[in-house]
Amino acid sequence: MLKCQSSYHETKLKPHEKAVNIKEVMMTDLVEDINPKIIQKHRALEMFCGDDQMSVCQSYTEGDHKTHNTVLAEDKIKEKIQEMHKLVQQMIQDTIKINKEIKHFEMKMNKTQEMQMLVLVQLVQHTIQDTIKKNTEIKHSEMKASKKKEEKEEADNIALCTDLNYSIEKYQKEGAYNTELCTDLDYSPFLYMYS
Repeated sequence: MLKCQSSYHETKLKPHEKAVNIKEVMMTDLVEDINPKIIQKHRALEMFCGDDQMSVCQSYTEGDHKTHNTVLAEDKIKEKIQEMHKLVQQMIQDTIKINKEIKHFEMKMNKTQEMQMLVLVQLVQHTIQDTIKKNTEIKHSEMKASKKKEEKEEADNIALCTDLNYSIEKYQKEGAYNTELCTDLDYSPFLYMYS
């Protein structure tokens, strides 16, 4: 069991307890009558002094400190336990709240990421569809251009064939006329002249 070690001169000793490098403390003001100032009869620490914030014995409350705010140590312990319990409960509630906020934020982030992914997928699909459409249009216009080119070449070939047929007919007519002329002519005067 704890025993009270309080002295009426504790406030005078504290500065000396805190001092560094002091090997010996002179207590001249305590020497003359020290015995009556120290609590002679120590008891169990059953009380708590609210002014000094420490556990004390019953004798402490009977001397010069009887005006101090003292309560039973057991009551103070219960009060401290209740305060700690409230603090722990508040910390638990704060932790639960923070966890809920984190989960809500994560869900929001996941939804945002899902939406971004969906938008990205739609954008890629739209780009692919546009590319396919443009390629189809290009192929279609190339096919049209090729068909027009083929039709023009065919028309040019038909025109050329028509021109060639006309030229052939013309030369055939001229050839027939020349053949006719050749068969109708008498070359004898020419032959005679040059012989």
